[in-house]
Amino acid sequence: MNEIAQNGVLGMYNGAILAEMENPYNEYRLNADGTNYDTLLPAGIAFVVPSGINSPIATWTRGGLTSLTGNDIKTGKQLTRFDIEVAVDVAKGQEHKIGVLYDTNVGGLD
Repeated sequence: MNEIAQNGVLGMYNGAILAEMENPYNEYRLNADGTNYDTLLPAGIAFVVPSGINSPIATWTRGGLTSLTGNDIKTGKQLTRFDIEVAVDVAKGQEHKIGVLYDTNVGGLD
């Protein structure tokens, strides 16, 4: 249950997992009243992406777990870097399977 709470899983809707995605701060722009940083994504948006066998999401990896290990001069700690790239895209011809819901009461796309 702790893992579900930490990942923001809210429930299920028609067999699809409903999860909350964090909205990170844009550290280069302040909000309208200047009291905090603005967020990167507008509020009130939900993305509907089916999962499972018929998911339109395609993923690729490049590289692998080739690593580089060495000592950090400043801290003296031994560091390991893993070189793997992961890409995600919508499979060609399946774009119609993804939807976006927008709550006009919350706003954010103005």
